[in-house]
Parts: sequence; structure tokens; C-alpha cells
Amino acid sequence: MIAAARKAFEAEGSGFSVDDVVALAGVGVGTFYRHFRSKTALLDAMIAELLDDLSRLIAPEVDAADAIFAFVHGALRSAPAKLDLVEALESLGNATELQQAIQRLRQQVRGALENAQEAGTITSDVNTDDLLALVSAGMTASARSADQPLRAERIAAVLCDGLRTRDQGTRSA
Repeated sequence: MIAAARKAFEAEGSGFSVDDVVALAGVGVGTFYRHFRSKTALLDAMIAELLDDLSRLIAPEVDAADAIFAFVHGALRSAPAKLDLVEALESLGNATELQQAIQRLRQQVRGALENAQEAGTITSDVNTDDLLALVSAGMTASARSADQPLRAERIAAVLCDGLRTRDQGTRSA
């Protein structure tokens, strides 16, 4: 049902209706309300899924710094879709599922950041809140840009270069 909601959101923005979602999903309204108590709950679940997608960018089996750099690049590339959903949800309210997804993302970022800092590949003067604030600002700055993909990559490269310890040199991930 979330996939159908994403399609409805892409077509109609936050003005999509529950009827649009159930038609795209091929289910009845009762099925919708058994899964989601409201359209706001559906939007919340959509954003939680997108945040979980970002969390999965931080793969534990790769070098911690590379995982952070993949997260930064992935977050900035996907900025328009995520910011549109966040704006829609902010206009309607907040929910627990979103807060839980944010906590999962924070834990993933914190773990990879601390591992990279212990390995000496990312500067130790940045904490999880700093990194997430920088990524958020980069997402906002690139999301509405006419040259969004290029701008997102430039911002991500600058951010990643700034995260590297001085002895790591500069290079784009």
C-alpha cells in the first residue's frame, strides 16, 4: 500500500486522497483503515520507510568512513522526494513511527561515525547531530535547485571532503 501511496503522492502531491491510494493498491477502503488510521499515518509510514532506506545505505560490512560517505551522497541524491514528504507530514502532524525511524537512522549514523573516527578516517570534531544537520541543510539546499543532481553531488563532495581527517586528503566518494 505504501508503494501505491508513493505513486499517488508523486502524481498529486500531498493533495492525494485515500481513495486514490486504495484504487492504485487494488484494495478497499476498509483494508486501508485496517493498516493506517489516517492519511497522516500513511504519510508517516512513507517517511519512515524512506528514512529506513537511508539507514540501509550505512552498510556495516564496508569501511565505516565509506558507509558515512555513501549515506551523505544517497541522502542528497534523494532529497527532493524526502523533503516533499516531510513538508506534507509537517502540515498534517507527527507520529510515533516517524520518531522511531529517526532514532534508527541516528543509531546507524552514530555507529558508523564513531567507528570511522576510531579508525582515524573521519575527523573527531564532528558528532552525530552535526553530521545530520549538515546533511539536512545540504538536502534542503539541493532539493529545489534547477540543477539538483549536480548540486547535490557538489554539496556531498564538499561535505565528505570536510569530514575526512587531514591525512586522508581530499577526494570525492
